[in-house]
Amino acid sequence: MRTPILMTTLLRRAARWRTVCGLTFGLLLAAGNISGQSAPSPDLPAAQTNPSEAASPVTLTPSELSQAAQERAVQLDPVYVSAAIGTYHETTSSMASKVPTNTMDLASSLEILNHNAITDRNANTLQDIFAYVGGVNQTQTNINGFTFRGLPVSGSFLQNIEFDGLMGTPLKKSAQSAANVYELEYLKGPNTVLYGQMHPGGLMNIVSKSPQDKQGIELRASGFTYAGAFKKFGDVNGGGMSIDATGPIDSGHHWLYRVIGDLESTPPSRPGDFDRLASVFSMLTYRANDRTEFTIKLESDQDYRRQDDGLFPIFTSPIIPTPQGTASAAYGAGARYYLPPFNTVYQNTYDFGRDKGEALSTFFRTAIGEWTFRLQTRSVWHQDLTQEDTQNSTSIFVLPTGVKITPKPAYAVPQSLISRQYNDILNGHRWNFFDANVFGTIGPDKFKNTIVVGMGGGTEQFDNQRLGFGPNVTPNVTILNPIINQPYTNGLPYPANGTATQHVKNRSTSMGYYATDQARILNRLHLSYGIRADQYVQTGIDLLNPVKTPYQSEIVRAVDEQLGLVFNLTRELAFYSSWSQSTTPNTVTAINAQGRSGFPPEAGEQFENGFKFEAPDNRLSASICYFFISRTNVLVLSGQTLPTTGQGIFRVDGAQHSEGAELEVEWHPIPNLQVQIEADVMKAFVATSAQNPYTQGDDLAGAPRTSGTFWGRYNFTLPQLKGFGLGLGVINVGKQWAGDPTTVTYFVLPGWTRVDAALYYRWHRYAFALNVQNVGDRRYIQSVQSAEYLVPGEQRKLTFSFDTKF
Repeated sequence: MRTPILMTTLLRRAARWRTVCGLTFGLLLAAGNISGQSAPSPDLPAAQTNPSEAASPVTLTPSELSQAAQERAVQLDPVYVSAAIGTYHETTSSMASKVPTNTMDLASSLEILNHNAITDRNANTLQDIFAYVGGVNQTQTNINGFTFRGLPVSGSFLQNIEFDGLMGTPLKKSAQSAANVYELEYLKGPNTVLYGQMHPGGLMNIVSKSPQDKQGIELRASGFTYAGAFKKFGDVNGGGMSIDATGPIDSGHHWLYRVIGDLESTPPSRPGDFDRLASVFSMLTYRANDRTEFTIKLESDQDYRRQDDGLFPIFTSPIIPTPQGTASAAYGAGARYYLPPFNTVYQNTYDFGRDKGEALSTFFRTAIGEWTFRLQTRSVWHQDLTQEDTQNSTSIFVLPTGVKITPKPAYAVPQSLISRQYNDILNGHRWNFFDANVFGTIGPDKFKNTIVVGMGGGTEQFDNQRLGFGPNVTPNVTILNPIINQPYTNGLPYPANGTATQHVKNRSTSMGYYATDQARILNRLHLSYGIRADQYVQTGIDLLNPVKTPYQSEIVRAVDEQLGLVFNLTRELAFYSSWSQSTTPNTVTAINAQGRSGFPPEAGEQFENGFKFEAPDNRLSASICYFFISRTNVLVLSGQTLPTTGQGIFRVDGAQHSEGAELEVEWHPIPNLQVQIEADVMKAFVATSAQNPYTQGDDLAGAPRTSGTFWGRYNFTLPQLKGFGLGLGVINVGKQWAGDPTTVTYFVLPGWTRVDAALYYRWHRYAFALNVQNVGDRRYIQSVQSAEYLVPGEQRKLTFSFDTKF
């Protein structure tokens, strides 16, 4: 029943956009040509197109019919099936410096998965390709649920995930459609100078598609099924369809449009889970000339899914004292445990989550002489709703005798029952951000400077409404073979709302001014320097509990800098070195022992050194680097509460470090073969901790010490196999820690390796692909949201897709 409703929504929004543009997209799709004139039909002689003769029937002889068919064949565009593969390598980028720059001249690590790389992986959503980004490890299902270079970027705010260079995501807890994604850019390390507040691990930028000046329509359809140990072939199916139409509106190519519609049904492999996504992307560009243009982009997304909180680890190790003196069986390298079968689900069939959002982005560019001015804005309205019985850090484990363990030890044994917590949460998010800058070059060729001067900022408002938050009451479920859908004592699926309700409103306003200079000296030495001054104003209050969480406000001022050096040892080989900083304000609602907020902001600092190589024909590029990141002013709970309100007391405690080495290779030796390789070795750990000194040197959660990816594609050149191609992907994630060394739950998750494969076939304008994810049907944990929330990776998945362009 949902698909017709979603399709109706798509059609209504397409009709609304058609009115704005003054176009009938239905006619556009049918005709595939916007010329404003009627072309003579190639099936008839030219005389037949004369209006004065239209009423007279014309009988064609066989020879005339043959001639007409030949004329039609001549008028069709020629179609060639080539074995060549579109390159995965990008030689220039604007992300690392905000001006188009050759990647060899950048004193930083930048990884790009472009449109060719995304298409070859047959991605329906961004979740299908995140695992192939080096240095990124998924820790949650949220859009910001990652560690970048081992350091966390998750939280209520989304400073490290940007769309076209600005903050604001229409969907927060569900997967984003890949239909509108042109490429993924991962800028590693702290980069506050150019992008404002952020955690120091790195910045993920999702680049959207734009209108094109060549008429084109692309249709794509896909279907998938699981074929593994728990779900047999055909048991759970899904798929999607999308349409992408773009081109000029007028003959002068001043007005360009693009409309993308996407419907996806992507149920996970676990029993009873579902996920349905509908997205519409509408774009319009006015290009006055080659130097001035304006683009507006509209986006609307809706996602409806079943909540799934993953699996509990079941510990079998003996009870031992932890470093903090608490009894636990779930702490340290010796913690032994096993997992329930991967098809074990604790959520009720009626538990659900819903995300929806709209976004409006604008882009203006004009050039005056040697200088270019750009203004960019982004506004997003997002809302997500969750209603479920969930296990989390507040869940209580119940012994078979019925006695609840207090204080909660946060670990389970085989005989435990789970007393779940009821959640009914409504979150709202609003982003309004802008960035304006002017850039140009000055100086002679032997000492040329590229100057960028700009300002940027905006507002972010987060509304967290806990309509129901607790209690931990019956019905309990067993860890093994749980019985779900049990009614509460009131006979209803959920208890009454009103327990631990709250409505927290946080608002952040930022404004920053920045300037950078990139100097090129004798075409061999490149020096860069940047500086940014920011002011952040934060306010927060719980409207329902103003005594417990009173109104708090703070003003944070920060100055960040970055330095870079690139020295071309040869035309193909360069050495680079860089230093950069970042700033992230700590949450304003966190209080100290005196009940006041105003903690210093989190600060990040990185040193990076490396080499870059690029062959003259761009068919081989490689980079290797060493990095060291320091993250200080880390905010942690002290374990105490404020006597007057019961609020948790926070303190700034110690530092976290991440250091390691990375290797990236892109090789395109022949036109029909290409590979991408990424390898990372690092350690992210607690550097110092005044509150918990015993944790010094312990690994951070969700930060594997080793990881790597491989992707390769080969197209056959033999005439008998013309049009066929093969793809192979490998993802390796080393062992990592789950939990928190400051608690009683801190244990090791084993590493895993997943193999993916693909078969491609192209015939004329039609492309077919069969992608097999997790060929070996390996069981592994994909993400670790908390010590009691382990999300399994998908079992073997077969996806067939069809794509055509005309």
